[in-house]
Amino acid sequence: VNGSMFNRRFVHDDIASFDSSVDLPDMVLVRSDISDEGTFQGDAEFDSNPNSSIGTYGGIFGGTNAASVGGSVFLSIPNNDRDPTTADQELGVFVLTQCGQTGDDALCDTLN
Repeated sequence: VNGSMFNRRFVHDDIASFDSSVDLPDMVLVRSDISDEGTFQGDAEFDSNPNSSIGTYGGIFGGTNAASVGGSVFLSIPNNDRDPTTADQELGVFVLTQCGQTGDDALCDTLN
């Protein structure tokens, strides 16, 4: 398994000191193996800074011929601009349909 996460945005309306919407850098799910049970786990890093782990990801394939996949990411990103001794935590989930299946994303049309 490998991939990327892009067009990421931080949206928050409860903290006056933050913009309500901030673009976040693209990240990469570093290549990992798939177990016989269809599970996987690996490291995540910024696309602009390879070989510098910022967290982990994991998930599982399911359905006929692994038509779907679900998983999660956990990132711990140093916030050097505000306090270099702490890190921002980011949690996220993903659920995707295999390209070529009913309900796949339009992005599939642009892939080789």
